[in-house]
Amino acid sequence: MASLYATQSLPLILFIILTTFLHFSLCMAKGLNMTCNEKERNALLSFKHGLSDPSNRLSSWSNEKDCCRWLGVRCDNITGRVVGLNLSTPLNLPYMELSGEINPSLLELESLISLDLSLNYFGLRYLDLSLSGFMGLIPYQLGNLSNLQHLNLGYNYALQVGNLNWISTLSSLQYLDLSSTDLHKELDWIQVFGALPSLSELHLDNCQIDNLAPSKGKANFTNLHLLDLSNDNLNQGILSWISNLSRTLVQLDLRSNFLQGEVPEMLSKIQNLQSLVLQGNQLSGELPDSLGKLEHLEVLDPSNNTITGPIPASLANLSSLRTLNLGHNQLNGTIPKSFGSLKNLQVLNLASNSLTGGMPETLGILSNLVTLDLSSNLLEGPMNELNFLKLSKLKELRMLSTELFFSVNSSWVAPFQLEYALMSFCGVGPKFPTWLKRQSSLRVFTISKSCISDKAPVWFWNWTLQLEFLDLSNNEISRDLSNVFLNSSIINLSSNLFKGLLPSVSANVEVLNIANNSISGPISPFFCERMNGNDTNKLAVLDVSNNRLSGDLGQCWMNWQPLMHLNLGTNKLSGEIPNSIGYLSGLESLLLDDNAFSGSVPSTMQNCSMLKFIDMGDNQLFDTLPAWI
Repeated sequence: MASLYATQSLPLILFIILTTFLHFSLCMAKGLNMTCNEKERNALLSFKHGLSDPSNRLSSWSNEKDCCRWLGVRCDNITGRVVGLNLSTPLNLPYMELSGEINPSLLELESLISLDLSLNYFGLRYLDLSLSGFMGLIPYQLGNLSNLQHLNLGYNYALQVGNLNWISTLSSLQYLDLSSTDLHKELDWIQVFGALPSLSELHLDNCQIDNLAPSKGKANFTNLHLLDLSNDNLNQGILSWISNLSRTLVQLDLRSNFLQGEVPEMLSKIQNLQSLVLQGNQLSGELPDSLGKLEHLEVLDPSNNTITGPIPASLANLSSLRTLNLGHNQLNGTIPKSFGSLKNLQVLNLASNSLTGGMPETLGILSNLVTLDLSSNLLEGPMNELNFLKLSKLKELRMLSTELFFSVNSSWVAPFQLEYALMSFCGVGPKFPTWLKRQSSLRVFTISKSCISDKAPVWFWNWTLQLEFLDLSNNEISRDLSNVFLNSSIINLSSNLFKGLLPSVSANVEVLNIANNSISGPISPFFCERMNGNDTNKLAVLDVSNNRLSGDLGQCWMNWQPLMHLNLGTNKLSGEIPNSIGYLSGLESLLLDDNAFSGSVPSTMQNCSMLKFIDMGDNQLFDTLPAWI
């Protein structure tokens, strides 16, 4: 009976299988015939509208038909999005050549992975494909775009060049950017680029270039205004070649290469130079006086080298200078008094040198000064407030030196509105700087190790609400912080004489260091009495070590999950380590040493899987460590 039933059911089973197969086939066929996206169809039609098609090759491109069926268009079988466009003209059919303008509507084809427009004639003048994630060899077909004036392939980090022969046909090219393209195997790059008669801007940043001398022919660069060879592997030889470009070159960027020896005198031959950047090389010796002959120079930046000797007084002749960055060298001597003639100067960076003496009063007439960085020098003598009376446009002031003084009387009113006041390692004290009260534009304020031994005024804490970065560390500043509210993203109040309860913090605070003070009272209110209950805390680093805090830790750790580094060491804390500390899943370091904690390590700490450093020594915890640790 069972066999008879199975035999009679077989046609039915076959029918079901066949029906299912046909249904699947129809679905596949539907996918294979997926109609194209309307937005992309309109984009293709706009592209066609800008073309001249004498042979009517694109007759299939119309509103009535599915664009996935159009000549040269390839769509994805499932999504129907256009993934390929091939309109190359056959070699033996030149009469079918397309011409005209390439409409930017092609950018609407977001899924396009293949584009071939070779052997056509287009009037394309501007092509920017930078930061587009392209990889592999640059297609030589780009050389067919003979009208191209602007070509930017920069920062496609996986691009390579087989050879540069295709560039030689781009006789109209004015702007070329191949930044981050690997050119280290290209031997004749100077000849190839130098043969482009209209080239005015050449960007070859981070191209691994280390070839210098022309191997054959002559490189004219008759119209080159800007040359960027930064972050390459060039040595001193490049400077000899560049000095021959004196007629046209306006901007030269050679930062982060392997230039050695002295800054060559020959650079003074580039008479029209407006920007010279030599930052981050291995240059040594003294700066040549001949730099003072570059009368059009607006930017001079040989920072981060090992340049020695005094600052040339001839630099005061550069009346057009807007940026002078001599920072992070080994300069000595004093700041030239003649710098007062640099009336257009906006940025003056002399940081991290071995300069001596005070800041000359003549700098007080530099009304356009925006950034002043004198940090980490050995400047001696007090800073006279008269030097700054005319710096009305000053926006940034950096003074991180060990013997530089900026000590003014309490009635002095600063003539500028700073955005950055960095005065660490600077003699600001002994009194707290009251001139800050009128500074309404400050964002960053640091006076670490500035010899202040005074009480922070009451107005100061409301004033700090505007700051993003606050560093008062390593002074003798005092004040009861019980009713203080802090709002800056990064706050360092460590190693002072602050007392009272822990201050309240806003949800904006990411780093708070108040270690090595005399803060007392219970710690749990800081964690459990949130100022803004609806805000998510951002605090990632908290260091309240070496204070007099007491009591238990409370059970409010679920509100502080962004914490990564927590240091509560050397206080008078007690009780058991709470289970809720397991909410700190991103915690990397936990220091609870030198307190009076009791009990055992809670098992919930197994959730803190990112922990790399733990110190629970000098407490009253059980001696036995749990096995899971």
